[in-house]
Amino acid sequence: LSWQPFSLLFGFDLPFWISIALTIFVLVTMTNAMNLSDGLDGLAGGLSFVSFGLVAYLAYQINDSLVLYLTLPVMGDCWVFCDLIPIPHESLWETGAVSFWDLCWACRRCVFDAV
Repeated sequence: LSWQPFSLLFGFDLPFWISIALTIFVLVTMTNAMNLSDGLDGLAGGLSFVSFGLVAYLAYQINDSLVLYLTLPVMGDCWVFCDLIPIPHESLWETGAVSFWDLCWACRRCVFDAV
């Protein structure tokens, strides 16, 4: 594992402790956003489908088959959740809304670290 500092405009890097705090803040904020959108009739599934679709497209562009094979089944799960479940108020939390963002973050790290 290696630590990549956040870079600002004009090549300035943030200090290590600010990078850690910013990373924790972004992860908590994204998880909270997913949980808030979870109660809006399938919005969490649609957002997950779009975000994993973008990661799958980027993985396809750089020929990263591992990330592509990780994201396509999750996209299928999101599609089934949005399309085939007849109850519109069904919660995605029961299937692990937090794990969607965790997997998305891991795939994003794989894609952008390879570039």
